Amino acid sequence: MAILTYREAIAGALREELARDDRVFVIGERVGYSGGAGDVTAAMLAEFGERRIRDTPRLDLSLVGAAIGAAMGGLVPIVAMRDAALAIAAGEKLRRHPRLPIVIRAPLGGDDARDQTEYGGAGWIHGGGTTPRVLAPASPSDAAAMLKAAIRADGPCVIFEDRRLYETRGKAANATNECPALEGARIVRIGADLTIVAYAGAVQQAAAASEILAAHQIAAEVIDLRALAPLDCAALAASIAKTGRAIIASAGLAGADVEIASIIHHCAFAALRTPLETVTPIGAGDIVRVAMRRG
Repeated sequence: MAILTYREAIAGALREELARDDRVFVIGERVGYSGGAGDVTAAMLAEFGERRIRDTPRLDLSLVGAAIGAAMGGLVPIVAMRDAALAIAAGEKLRRHPRLPIVIRAPLGGDDARDQTEYGGAGWIHGGGTTPRVLAPASPSDAAAMLKAAIRADGPCVIFEDRRLYETRGKAANATNECPALEGARIVRIGADLTIVAYAGAVQQAAAASEILAAHQIAAEVIDLRALAPLDCAALAASIAKTGRAIIASAGLAGADVEIASIIHHCAFAALRTPLETVTPIGAGDIVRVAMRRG
């Protein structure tokens, strides 16, 4: 296992897949010269050429139409989009093409409250049998492994990459042909008093909050959802059945937060002893204050 930044892990995984399969290509605004989403592909133009790293004007959702056509022709497009709202709209279009191998990459969140409101105000990819997989990796390891798995999947995937994570460091697997499942939550910390449900950059805040809460004799269980669609209902139900309390630590996608809350109420409502709450944390203290308010 190598120690890489979130950005480096994504770039490494993408480079491996481009080298492994010549059907894979990247398309998006400025992907060849500044790196596009997350500045990940800037060094790849010279390595793979313009056929594989395709710079475009600001075409927004027209990129999705181009990707659909390319996938119908046997290629595997990776579309770099400018923000989460566009990726969500793209996901709605991809619902009509559940068997096409298309990956949408998009940065999530911003450095100030205005950005969080902008992204959080986006719509959401509604449920249903043809909903694309929606992934929100919270670590370099998951960012690399889930991107590789998404590229090899038999249907469309949307991947949200939290801007706050690009420079964070962690372990990531070296080159491998093995890919993890694209769904299934991960328990970051075990606890019996409170469930904190988190995704993307909010997972780090939730883990830090659980450490502070432990000092107040509150054992918080932290769940990294990893995938926002499909949600791991079984993991949520099992944790809340044990703790009886739940907080959603949001990474700024209001539509996803509503969907998570809906699933929790559907699968674990009878187990909740206090109302479900949602917080978009600037820091771990925001989660701690909500948790302590309920006692």
